[in-house]
Amino acid sequence: MKMIVISDTHHDIDAIRRILPIINECDTLVHLGDCNDDILKIKPELKVKEIVYVRGNCDFVMRSPEFVVKEWGGAKFFFTHGHRYRVDSSLLDLTYASLENECSYAFYGHTHIADMDRSYGVELINPGSVSRPRAGYPSYAIVEKKDGKIFTNIVLIG
Repeated sequence: MKMIVISDTHHDIDAIRRILPIINECDTLVHLGDCNDDILKIKPELKVKEIVYVRGNCDFVMRSPEFVVKEWGGAKFFFTHGHRYRVDSSLLDLTYASLENECSYAFYGHTHIADMDRSYGVELINPGSVSRPRAGYPSYAIVEKKDGKIFTNIVLIG
């Protein structure tokens, strides 16, 4: 099982297309907001079985939820853009929301900065931005289930 998580594409379809072969190796694609309708533009090219969307502070086209709680690979995941949880200043509100929803993993965007952290037993992962990173290289996150364990990685596009 394999999942790819992207965020903050901001209408840069070419940036998404650059990683299309990787996306199409995955079972699930998650877009954490800020132009999540970009996925609609490449949907005919996608081979993933499932697409999950959440709404970012720049999403006005699609009616997407603020967050999604999803069971995947035997674990619970909390997906959100992050602006409603004030992730630019602290990850505490995001951590609490994840714990309230009994999630072991929380994915968020908004900051355009790839990051991995752990708080109160919750893995906090920001995949960064595939098109407009604010630090370093464009990036995305990969989640894999192998031998009964879940592995998360941030991948830099260089």
